[in-house]
Amino acid sequence: MIYIRKKFYIFKTYQNGIYQAFIIPYSNGITEAINNHIKVIKRITYDYRRFSYFRLRILIIQHHSQWQKKNVKKVVNG
Repeated sequence: MIYIRKKFYIFKTYQNGIYQAFIIPYSNGITEAINNHIKVIKRITYDYRRFSYFRLRILIIQHHSQWQKKNVKKVVNG
């Protein structure tokens, strides 16, 4: 019973924020996805000697993923 009270207390405390999250169409999902991609690249390519190569790799992968999304939309939409 204590757990339920605690959950209701948390809900009541953050009720306005929860409501706003459902109403406002903004999200930081794209930023989080880019951040995750960079972390994965960083884990894989820990032996780069220069930061410029690391940066170039990130830009290439980001451009490639954006290119894929555009082409998928073209193929799906005809």
